[in-house]
Formats: sequence, structure tokens, C-alpha cells
Amino acid sequence: MGVPVTVVFVSDGGGGYQEGTTAPPDIVVTREKEALKATGILGVPAEQVMFLRFPDTRLSKLDASEWQQLVSTLAECFNQQAELEVYVTHQRDLHPDHEATYRAVAEAVARSSSQVRLFEYPIWIRWMGKFHRNLQWSDFPGLIKVSIASEHATKLRAMQVYASQIGLLGRAHLRCYEQVWEIFVERPRPNHP
Repeated sequence: MGVPVTVVFVSDGGGGYQEGTTAPPDIVVTREKEALKATGILGVPAEQVMFLRFPDTRLSKLDASEWQQLVSTLAECFNQQAELEVYVTHQRDLHPDHEATYRAVAEAVARSSSQVRLFEYPIWIRWMGKFHRNLQWSDFPGLIKVSIASEHATKLRAMQVYASQIGLLGRAHLRCYEQVWEIFVERPRPNHP
């Protein structure tokens, strides 16, 4: 599409394994290889992929110093462009790492000197249902539904690369992500506290 893209993976993927089992010792390396292959399928060169390697399943528990390191790294990334769009997991995505990532990105956007348009996208919400007990339609103002029909086959190929996760999720879960559309919510730029 001719649009420069940088993909940032905030957590290392090491904790995202089936509850009650031990992740293989090389799971972080495996997940990074899968991510590079998938982003490559999507047309993102490896040099435009960043791995911040914060501990998976612990983003919401980072201490103040680690949190500031995360936010500063993201703000520096955003400041490399005068104008950009940032896409991040939904602020109420029903997964602690996804919600913490949103908070870190929102704080980094507020600190950034760039002109940033901030978009959220649901991941776990799509699987758990639109109206989880704590979610309301007001959590999705200005919902944007985008057809990806022309890129659908490419998305499916990229998804299949994540062998270390696909077996853990199950067919019903995966079907939620196999739609020919994506959903986004544009948020106003957060103000710096």
C-alpha cells in the first residue's frame, strides 16, 4: 500500500501459554520468529519490527521505573514521524496486558511531539462477546468497520504462522479473527498529565 509501518511488540510472549503448563524454554525466541515471519507476510520489513521484551502477563504490574521506560520508549518511537497513526489494543480488551499496553501508548501519545491519530482495536473482546458484563456500547464510540477483503488471504496466511499459539486458542476463538473486516475506534489525543 506504500505506507511506512512500524510494528512494536511490547511484551515478550513468554507467559502466554496454556494455564497449568510450562512454556518451552525457547518460547520467547519462537514467538519473535513467528512475529517476524507474519509481519513479513504482511509486507513489513524486519527492520521495521521492534521487540521491547517486557515480561508477558506482567505489564499491568510493572514498577514505576519499568513503566516510565516503556512509555519513554514508545514516545521516542512516535517522535520519529511528524504525523502518524497509532493502532493499539482496546483500552477495555479484557486482557491485563492489552489494557496496560493501551494505557502506556495513550501516555506516550500525550507526551509525543508528533501529530498522532490514536486508534484502538479489539482482540479478546471479539472472542468474549460484545457485551461482556463490564462493557457497554459507549466503550466503542465512533466504531469504524473496514473491509479487508482484498487482503483477507494475506491476513489468514500471517495468522497461520503463529503455530505456538494457534493450538492453544481453539477453532471458535480463531474464527473471531477470520472475518473479512476489522474494527477500530478512533480516540481523541490524550492530554499530558
